[in-house]
Amino acid sequence: MKSSEITEKARAILLNNRYMTLATSGGEVLPWASPVAYAVDGSWRFYWYSARNAVHSENILHNQNVTAAVFNSTASFDEVDGIQMAGLAEVLPVSQTALIHELYWAHCFPDPDVRKKFQRPISDFEGSSILRYFSFQPLDMWKYDTETTDFDQRLMVDLKAL
Repeated sequence: MKSSEITEKARAILLNNRYMTLATSGGEVLPWASPVAYAVDGSWRFYWYSARNAVHSENILHNQNVTAAVFNSTASFDEVDGIQMAGLAEVLPVSQTALIHELYWAHCFPDPDVRKKFQRPISDFEGSSILRYFSFQPLDMWKYDTETTDFDQRLMVDLKAL
């Protein structure tokens, strides 16, 4: 598969899915996998929100090294495709809340009427609120190799071309 094909397929997977499995570890806690709804910006930085006391959130405070996977779990076995990533995660400063708030809700709920039904007020992410936005910046990314069927293989995605 050509590098440009890998890039195009990776881009489509990331833009056409809404959930990623985030894997974290930190301190004395065992590794933890958590599904999160995500939004992604033009720099391929991923955003989600969580309670600050959630296991994956606390792990990020201890260890910013994170892995994540994005795939369509409803695809049939012969159509499965997915992305795996390794990178750095962080809790975002409250000063970035307004910008990320709009991006997140518009990405996760593109239909404005549906968005009105589910969107939380920005005040839920400020002050003493338990909720915060987090971000993940991939440093490496791989796509499942759908052409090699003899064994399970991943293809490196060129982040600069993404």
